[in-house]
Amino acid sequence: MQGWVKVHSYTQPLENILKYRQWRLGDELKTVEQGRPHAGGLVAKLKGVDERDAALGLMGRTVAVERSALPKPARGEVYWADLMGCAVLSSSGAELGVIAEVQSNGAQDVMMLKGDKERLIPWVAGPIVKSVDLKSRQVVVEWEADW
Repeated sequence: MQGWVKVHSYTQPLENILKYRQWRLGDELKTVEQGRPHAGGLVAKLKGVDERDAALGLMGRTVAVERSALPKPARGEVYWADLMGCAVLSSSGAELGVIAEVQSNGAQDVMMLKGDKERLIPWVAGPIVKSVDLKSRQVVVEWEADW
């Protein structure tokens, strides 16, 4: 499979990343020629990446797609990218930090906050995540600063 690249996808399901035919890898725009599940993950063939060394040169790069290619999130859903930099407040008003990253641990998504200390808060709508206001860049959670 010369020139094929292994891809780690955050889409649900994983294969959804292959629906997007144009990927931005840093400042390069690449066209996806083919892609498929492989060994519990995904592999893709990108136009112009025809040899092993060229594929290895892409290792560690983040895949991005143009925002205009993404569907509008369903009511009550948000894109992780939209959460970056949002302030997180406890339901009692305490400032907990700013969202620096969102990860999936398999069981649920987790927000990593930077602030007076690093915090990991599960993204569980309802019991923990009470509200999201992207216009004011704030997320309110049922979580206290001393937890």
